[in-house]
Amino acid sequence: MRENKVLKAIVIFLLSQIPYRITKELSRASLKLIGIGRIATIDEEVRTILELSKDCGEFDFLDIGANVGNYSLKINSIFPKLGIYAFEPSKSTFSTLVKNSESKGIHCFNTGFGEKSQITNLYYDRAESGLASLSKRNLAHFNIDFDLSEEVQILTLDSWLATNNLRNNLVVKMDIEGHEFFALRGAKAALETRIKVLQFEFGGANVSAGVFFIDIWSILNKSHTIYRLTFTGLEAITDYTEDLENFLNTTYYAKSKV
Repeated sequence: MRENKVLKAIVIFLLSQIPYRITKELSRASLKLIGIGRIATIDEEVRTILELSKDCGEFDFLDIGANVGNYSLKINSIFPKLGIYAFEPSKSTFSTLVKNSESKGIHCFNTGFGEKSQITNLYYDRAESGLASLSKRNLAHFNIDFDLSEEVQILTLDSWLATNNLRNNLVVKMDIEGHEFFALRGAKAALETRIKVLQFEFGGANVSAGVFFIDIWSILNKSHTIYRLTFTGLEAITDYTEDLENFLNTTYYAKSKV
């Protein structure tokens, strides 16, 4: 027993001598291996969401937070006859989305989604920014100024689906910079019966939105199995733990249990 205590003390001492910058980089590298703090490529994300959708039967694809359409275009290049619906609230970004998609048969809509229908502000650092958010983010530590904004239309996904004729099975990619939780609150009916596969992110934007992973977990866990995308593939998240409250960018998927 005494030998174990001595060995432990020696290990702790040796670790304390390693410069912080080295332990920080080692920690980040370890987290990336399990999918935390890792920016996945569009090719990897598309490959994963399509793999999860193989047993969903015929479905329509919703790209919520489409920006200029890169994700939708990638899906379209693989399945050109698939019904693809791309949503982008920023007027200037939407204009580029339409130009990029008009010859591909992608259906484009100049709206975003939330927990209630409203006109509100979208904030961003530059035109067509992938960081555009309904939160006025403080990114001064990245030397990024969120000093631009515009009024945008926000709907609930349930209300939009009620007035548009889509297939019953839906596969959804949602990338709306921290506001996924609120959009999911406005999609409760769709989550119960129609959304078979969902891709979403959790990261720094959730700090600005005041959203924790447990908030998203509480909405999805009963109806969907949640996965984290790692370097070696998907890892099922079977239980909630506070370790999941990590605000480094992470790509998650949720698949319907029914």
